[in-house]
Amino acid sequence: MSRLAGARWRGAGVRALAVTAFLLPVVWTLAERMPGEVPLPSGSGLPEAFPESASPQPGSTLRRVELLNYLWQIHSSSGWIWGALGVSALLLFAGSGLLAGLAGKTDPRRMGAGVATMALALTVLYATVVPPFQAPDEPDHLLAYARIMGLPKLGHRAAQLARLGHLERLKFHPLERFRPGDVGRPYTAAWADHVQPEDVRLRSPLTAWNRLENASGDKPPMRVAPTGVVSIELSSVCVSAAVPAPVS
Repeated sequence: MSRLAGARWRGAGVRALAVTAFLLPVVWTLAERMPGEVPLPSGSGLPEAFPESASPQPGSTLRRVELLNYLWQIHSSSGWIWGALGVSALLLFAGSGLLAGLAGKTDPRRMGAGVATMALALTVLYATVVPPFQAPDEPDHLLAYARIMGLPKLGHRAAQLARLGHLERLKFHPLERFRPGDVGRPYTAAWADHVQPEDVRLRSPLTAWNRLENASGDKPPMRVAPTGVVSIELSSVCVSAAVPAPVS
């Protein structure tokens, strides 16, 4: 009995080390302090769109996690980003434990649960550390949602958020960076003309949100662009995490 307990503890330790090794580069990158300082306000900020947003003090230096928090404009503190990383770490640990417990056995339910948990961990991580609108076709999807749900202000705020993060300047330019000197100085354009609200009701998470509105008679709470992006991404998370289970 003691040998079995010892083996379980050793296995848990190995999994914890593996999860730490996997997430350590992400943590290290987010904790890195960026060169440059936050400039004085130029008068072109977006207070009307994000009155309660993260606003670094002029003259301060920022870590990458603080810049990421500024790009998301969800909360004044970056603690929610670290919390999401913690959730991802716990899910990775739990999923690896489910898969390790198979030990050569055939258990479709356990395998499906393990794969789904691992997928959920990775997609939560992806949805957090990738800045808004920098995932493929993300602006088109959010604009389509705004049109389908009849929320014109959501599309307007999405464009403001894209300007805030210099999306058009950064996309397809891997050598370009968003730096502390860009804080409070939105880019001149949100995105190019090819970004349009395509009809994606039959092939994306927008379908679920549209049906939720039809079933409840009320619009889901996705009125502000940052939370709208996160909501769509997390709905994709749930779909992608649930898919492996029945397949297994």
